Amino acid sequence: MKLSDLEAFRFTSAWEIRDEAQRRGFALPYSDDLSILMQPLGVGRVKIPNRLCAQPIESCAAEADGSPGQEIAMRYAKLAAGGFGLIWVEACAVASEGRSNPNQLMLSEGNLVRWKQFVAEIRKAALRSLNRDVVIVIQLSHAGRHSRPDGAPMPLLVQPSHAQSCNERAVVLTDDAVKALVRQYVISAGLAKEAGADGVDIKCCHDDLAASFLSARTREGEWGGRLENRARFVTHVVRGVRSEHPDLMVAVRLGVYDGKPYPFGFGVDRDDTRKPDLSEPLRVVRMLIEAGISLLNVTVSGLGHITHPLDRITFEIELAGRIQKAFPSVPVIAGGLSWLRRFAPNVGAGLVSAGRAAMVGFGRAALANPDIAAEVLKGANAGWAPVCVTCRGCEILNAGGARTGCVVADDTSFGVSARQLYRMLPERLLEEASRCHQCVDAPCVKGCPAGVDIPGFIRAYREGNIGSAYSILRDSLVLPEMCSQLCPVWMLCEGRCIEGILTGRPVPIRDIQYTVCVAAREGGHAQRPAQGMRGGARLCVVGAGPAGLSAAVE
Repeated sequence: MKLSDLEAFRFTSAWEIRDEAQRRGFALPYSDDLSILMQPLGVGRVKIPNRLCAQPIESCAAEADGSPGQEIAMRYAKLAAGGFGLIWVEACAVASEGRSNPNQLMLSEGNLVRWKQFVAEIRKAALRSLNRDVVIVIQLSHAGRHSRPDGAPMPLLVQPSHAQSCNERAVVLTDDAVKALVRQYVISAGLAKEAGADGVDIKCCHDDLAASFLSARTREGEWGGRLENRARFVTHVVRGVRSEHPDLMVAVRLGVYDGKPYPFGFGVDRDDTRKPDLSEPLRVVRMLIEAGISLLNVTVSGLGHITHPLDRITFEIELAGRIQKAFPSVPVIAGGLSWLRRFAPNVGAGLVSAGRAAMVGFGRAALANPDIAAEVLKGANAGWAPVCVTCRGCEILNAGGARTGCVVADDTSFGVSARQLYRMLPERLLEEASRCHQCVDAPCVKGCPAGVDIPGFIRAYREGNIGSAYSILRDSLVLPEMCSQLCPVWMLCEGRCIEGILTGRPVPIRDIQYTVCVAAREGGHAQRPAQGMRGGARLCVVGAGPAGLSAAVE
């Protein structure tokens, strides 16, 4: 995986990190005294035993009905036994059509028994290991425009202007459908309570449905336009849960910065989306407090313009600190510290000591080492291992809808899937496509039995024209996606590639072809019927495999 010099972690001491931060123009909060992270925190009627939170990362390993299987149960039991005072259970869909993948968690009457067992197992793990209970929050979510309940995109949109970037299965939610979803969140909160959770989180970040409403400036009516309308969805959900389940802690994981160009971003400067503007997020937080939230988990997204990890960390914790300073009565959880490795707890302690957060969250770092909290509570953070090396392996797995975990800590379980998905990363394939020599009388074409214009479809792919690239493939292939999976390319096109002769690394023609075909299928380009020439004769094709189907069309 390509890694920039800026992303490499070369620090061996806290002073080196702090000096680098100071050189870059900011003071990194830091404390050698970790005792503040051991202090309990009262949140309404709930007492969290320490200031360490296991952040939600989707495992993509639920059963078909959305219940947490054995693998998920073991993961969360390890986190509870590992010392975290607050377990933030990953995104749990409130409706089947809102699942981000077929293996996402979901609460329902039908799987409530399994959920009760799951929550009970988490508590038992904490009691066995630490002789105390743990606080459990279940994150309620709806993937919205990223819904893939059956594995294929089925976007549910909050504003028509997003439809042009989605496929033909996209649906813009009506006002009545939105009201029904608000109700569904409240019902799911009741199920979480029955399952034994201490609270629920209304996920409002990372392009989830609730977060999409916050930037729905082009939607007309009561759910879009001015901020009071755009925040209505999440505040109505919070009020509904508080009204029907007053003893349930209600939290919100809020994306206070989403770096998309205006008007689709949130918390961004109107003229320069690289700059944050907290005027709207602060107003939303005030509305959420008035609606009855007990806890706020702050996060950000869309930081592609920030190249240095220290700058990204500072960006996120600075915004969290500003939110906490503005609303000291509501505990704020700050995260995004994984890149700091074994020094992350010290920075977290510095944040809490300075009143810039009430708790510290660990996501990827907790995947790599579920015992981080226990090590911190012992004051032995300088030696905890393994640490997250920010290799992005878990992100690649999660984005691909594969079972997600730390590929470094458990290569046997996650490595093969991560390597397969890494092959298909868009940025990698674009880089690989740039190695194509665009030969005239290309050897790769001569090596292809179907005579596909390989330089042509790769050129179209490089230019971002998926429809054109797919059309070129369809000119020669009736079933191009199936061909990309079955063809022995190492003997044919890739075996003739000039790059293979020069460097031993042929351009991955098959991977690029497969990516084009999937993107075309999901974008609706592959729905056109195959057009064959009619010869007037009637014949019978024996066999309905790829060759038989192609022969029938031709």
